[in-house]
Amino acid sequence: MRRVPGFWVRGAAIAALGLAVTPMGAQQMAAQEEWKPFEKADRPARSRRGAAATEAPGPPPLTPMDGILYGRERAGEPRDPSAVPTQGSTAPGGGYGQAYPGLQEQLPYGGQPPPVMASPNGLSSVRPGASAGVERQELEPVKAADGSGLALDTWRGMDLKTVEGKLARLQMPPRSPVMSGLFRQLFTAQVDPPVGVQPGHWKGITLEVLYRSGLIADMGKRMGPETGDGDPIATAFRLRHDLARGDRVAVCVATKSLMQKRGDLPKALSGELHLLSGYCAAADGNTAGAGLAAELAREDGVDAPLAFGALEALSGSGKTGMPAPKRVLVLDYRLLELMGPVEAAQVLERAEPALLTAIAMDAKAEPKLRVAAAELAAAATAITPGELADVYRSAPADSGGDTLFRRANLFKSVEGEATPGRKLAAARALLDDARRTALYLQVAAMLAPALDAVPPGPDQGAEAAVETALAVGNVGRARAWTTANPGLRHWQALIDLIDPALRQGPREDSLAILDETARRGRFGADTLHRLATVLDALDVNVPIPLWEAASKAPQPNAGHLPDTGVLPELQDAAKKKEPARTVLLTLQALGGTAKSAHILALGDSMRALRRAGFAAQARTLGVEALLADWPRGGGA
Repeated sequence: MRRVPGFWVRGAAIAALGLAVTPMGAQQMAAQEEWKPFEKADRPARSRRGAAATEAPGPPPLTPMDGILYGRERAGEPRDPSAVPTQGSTAPGGGYGQAYPGLQEQLPYGGQPPPVMASPNGLSSVRPGASAGVERQELEPVKAADGSGLALDTWRGMDLKTVEGKLARLQMPPRSPVMSGLFRQLFTAQVDPPVGVQPGHWKGITLEVLYRSGLIADMGKRMGPETGDGDPIATAFRLRHDLARGDRVAVCVATKSLMQKRGDLPKALSGELHLLSGYCAAADGNTAGAGLAAELAREDGVDAPLAFGALEALSGSGKTGMPAPKRVLVLDYRLLELMGPVEAAQVLERAEPALLTAIAMDAKAEPKLRVAAAELAAAATAITPGELADVYRSAPADSGGDTLFRRANLFKSVEGEATPGRKLAAARALLDDARRTALYLQVAAMLAPALDAVPPGPDQGAEAAVETALAVGNVGRARAWTTANPGLRHWQALIDLIDPALRQGPREDSLAILDETARRGRFGADTLHRLATVLDALDVNVPIPLWEAASKAPQPNAGHLPDTGVLPELQDAAKKKEPARTVLLTLQALGGTAKSAHILALGDSMRALRRAGFAAQARTLGVEALLADWPRGGGA
């Protein structure tokens, strides 16, 4: 790559294409001098665990085996004196498997549903002796017609200010594969917008979120076939999408069109257009035009030192050095491309998700750069496991022993191997390699289709098939493999956690195998506590040996804890059955993946999801918390 003195700078971003602009509609935008991506929210400093710190101290570490689990004292509620301790419990007030008090109202009639009797008119009525009152029954919400499964009023209970305040505090895209899928659904499903938000404005918000999350393909689908001509803001979104896709001709045509309408744009976007004009001028070999565009952008107050440095280097002026940036955005990268081959190490570790996706999906990109970008994008959930598989397939067959292509070559071995035993062995090797990285869950999901053709049977590599089936929620495949391999019975309990068809009794019976697994010391301390948390959050009684083993194990004091107030607000959102608010608060509570969350946040998140109507995702989130550390190589 061509260099200039002091090459890298803080790549403050080409906000015209997204991060300094929030879409609202052309008429509103023309009246604004400055437009922020989301309504500003107070952002506290980050804590030692990555959670946002507040002046008020967070909840103190709680005893993991604390009766009715992890919540009543924290929520300021008294203990229920009628709770009966689980056998073997040393804590007053109950044990694992009891109903979570923070998310369940106290019912009359001894905690049972109100007694009813048939009335002469065929309706149900309260039985004599029961409290009189109006019987209420919740109706099933009207579902969206797009097959997403979300209710049309998914955003009920939220207005624009509330949505923007929540979005401003989230990492995009979410690092949890389970929650990333829910988050993606929220902003792609054809549901009603939040209260009081115009459809055009809401469409802009959704496009902003999709871009920040690196979901370029979803962004294109959300925009539809229209070009955005006549609406400067719609054109700006189309331009951002085309720049990420590398369509330089479309970008420059749109930029020229927007430059003629600068008076209808907010000042920030108007200034950023000069940088885009400079990019188009430099691409055409007009070095003088590139330099002039940089000067005009600087006069308009644009803060984009990396782009300035690149434009000045391309124009030959070289006025600005470029020290290492904190963030490299799509336009920064497109300008660097004009200077020569881009060094991956200098770009990828600082690339925004949209840029990682752009490189990963670029079939013309240098193979090493593309594979590295795809792995980072997959770890961030900006691309799907299937898209990662496509990039791996495109890697050169003869990599010369380059370690960067190791996982790609292993994956191609899995797909190309005809012998079941060898196919499973290659999958096992790839899973073991990925487990040392942030790619494990994505790689496991990526491998599932490749192993679907292998018939279940007794095989030393069968465990790999179970893991990959669990990663995509394929209960039937996972169960078939454990049935054919008695040595894998310790996986049965984990399989049962995500099987919605299994009744509670059989599910609890299947946990008996965990007793021996715990006694043999095959669960680490952190895994024991996470397992107990997951079981309790799903209202499954924890086996006594497991309970006792967790009681003796050191309590984990790591993991993300959210700001004070987030967990009570999550409880409130779930109680009111507000789907979108529950999902956004769950993301805030977890902070990252299910495994990296504090057990308190993990348990509360799973309970909230269940209550808000996301029971399947709650179960899968529990598997996400446990899968990577589940005992391997045989079992009880």
